[in-house]
Amino acid sequence: MAGTAAYGYNGDNISATTAQLANPYGVAVDSTGNIYIADSGDNRVRKISNGVISTVAGSGTAGYNGDNIAATQAELKQPVSVAVDSAGNLYIADLNNRVRKVTKGIITTIEGNGESGYNGDNIGAASAQLASPTGVTVDSSGNVYIADSLNNRIRKVSNGVITSVAGTGLGGYNGDNIAATQAELNMPLSVAADAAGNIYIADQNNARIRKISNGVITTVAGTGTAGYNGDNILATTAQLNLLYWVEGLAVDSVGSLYIGDSGNARIRKVSNGVISTIAGTGTFGYNGDNILATTAQMEAALGVAVDSLGNVFIADSVNCRIRKVSGGSITTVGGVGTCGYNGDNILGSTALLGFETGVSVDSGGNVFLADLVNNRIRVLVPAGGSLPPGSGGPGSCTYAISPTDQSFPAAGGTGTITVTTQSGCVWSETNALSWVTLTGSTSGTGTGSATFQVSANTGAERTGTFTIAGATFTIEQVGSASFTSTSLFPHFASGAGWNTRLILINSGLSPITARLNFMTDTGTLVALPLNLPQTSGTAPLLASTLERTLAAGATLVIDTASTASTEQDGWVQVLTTGAVSGYDNYRLSTSNGFREVFLPLQSASANTLLIPFDHTDGYVTGIAIANTSTVNGTVGVTIRDDSGNLILTTTTAVPTQGHKSFMLAADYPAAAGIRGTVEFDGPGSGGIGALGVRAGANHEIAAVVPVVK
Repeated sequence: MAGTAAYGYNGDNISATTAQLANPYGVAVDSTGNIYIADSGDNRVRKISNGVISTVAGSGTAGYNGDNIAATQAELKQPVSVAVDSAGNLYIADLNNRVRKVTKGIITTIEGNGESGYNGDNIGAASAQLASPTGVTVDSSGNVYIADSLNNRIRKVSNGVITSVAGTGLGGYNGDNIAATQAELNMPLSVAADAAGNIYIADQNNARIRKISNGVITTVAGTGTAGYNGDNILATTAQLNLLYWVEGLAVDSVGSLYIGDSGNARIRKVSNGVISTIAGTGTFGYNGDNILATTAQMEAALGVAVDSLGNVFIADSVNCRIRKVSGGSITTVGGVGTCGYNGDNILGSTALLGFETGVSVDSGGNVFLADLVNNRIRVLVPAGGSLPPGSGGPGSCTYAISPTDQSFPAAGGTGTITVTTQSGCVWSETNALSWVTLTGSTSGTGTGSATFQVSANTGAERTGTFTIAGATFTIEQVGSASFTSTSLFPHFASGAGWNTRLILINSGLSPITARLNFMTDTGTLVALPLNLPQTSGTAPLLASTLERTLAAGATLVIDTASTASTEQDGWVQVLTTGAVSGYDNYRLSTSNGFREVFLPLQSASANTLLIPFDHTDGYVTGIAIANTSTVNGTVGVTIRDDSGNLILTTTTAVPTQGHKSFMLAADYPAAAGIRGTVEFDGPGSGGIGALGVRAGANHEIAAVVPVVK
């Protein structure tokens, strides 16, 4: 699923299988199928979504440079353990002596001030000292538990306050059935939580598994003496040998506890207080599969996971295998026993692995493993299954988003992104932009949509990105720039076979900024899909306002790109910081080809415009009016024949910043069958813009009619 076997880092937003990792340790899977990796040697936490890898935390530099910043700009130090809660928040055990939390792309320290030590409890968790936190888990209520190993404590963060829920700070053992906070621990390395809220601790140097329930600590397995003295006895009378610093703990749906008893080369199970070996003979080695799991040899069982059916998966690290125990029988589901790498998309039982340090299993039975030596995250798919959503291999989900880019006015606004994918495929949305708020659900299954809100912008133009369904969504917003010139295109048509090309030309000697506002008949902004041919290869930009800089002598080309079956009409206000010229091109595509006309960019200062017309020989005239004034009033209409005789005087309503388009003889039958002129008088000092187009009887475009001021 991730990694090339080369130790290192070669970038993000690439296929996860082409990405380098460096000593991946912890692995977690969230409720939507995204996979998180503690990429320890790269000082990052990576995420796999839709087959694409990205960094969700860590700049790659080992250290600490603050909080409340984009998580990808934050320095981490060899993260070794990760966890995800039901809301999608990410937790990281950071050897900066901190536990970090990533929410909507922003990182904070929820525990630890970076100094190794202990400075008390019942204080703000971010001001507390830790000492080598090695394990982290989250319970169903969102409380975070940390194995604060060198402080010999289990710490809890709830509502921003840290407490010790187990351990006095002294390394040792002083009994059970006492308040957990009065109990001594000795190098606790791992922590797990069950559905009932009980907390389990791998108390390594005490050779015990401890349990916290209602604040009282007990030993649920182990005597305190490292070794092995049998099974099918009370778990509290059984010896354990928690030899390695990475120790596996897992709890199934009925509360049975599974222990990676690595020094004894066994997987032990505690159920109803009785311990048994479910895999391993106690002899290090490998003696085959498809045998009773209790007769199978193992080496360094560093990770253990259990699925919803009770199948147990084991990271048999030194044997370079992933083993599965089902119905009492053991099989190798990954690895051939030779450490190495021989490719992907092959039978798991034929694959070479390299010292697996972590294992996890999702609700679909897919097994994820941290393949340490190969610097990869791998996935094993059950027989008859398909790769999990987002894994990027054969049978996995494909995703598309629309739009991929959107531009907003300075006032802000709302947006909707549509995700298209197969039924059952999960996706999620993450955002690290302070000026964009995700307003709806941030995840979904199958085709769906996500919504967001853009805040008002009183500063300079800004751009940013966020991620949805593994794709990058680009958002831009114009600022509060001052403009010195105003002009307009009195009409655009988009959809139902119509497309409009707008062209601006800076013929000056200095760069200028141009802003185009796309207005509707009612004077409101309308978002249109736009293509910018000068940036070919990009998807349409959805924009109601577009701002671009034109170098001296440069040309800006903008095409409406709607494929909708209904037509959207309106006009375009053009604001610039210097003089600009240009024209627009209206094109109607039909089954017989297309017709088009070109009209020049117009000044918006005219109060009176005159358009000649000729309605003889079956021709008609199309008219468009844009009210550029601030007056919500009426436009005067005066029609004369070619002898100058007054035919009609009336008015038509065009709202402030509004638009109206019509066929002249259809709206004013007195103009039918004659030649003449139509005069439009603006409602205010701001003026109007207008255009005329000569067309055939079936409205086929024939020519532009000149406008006279």
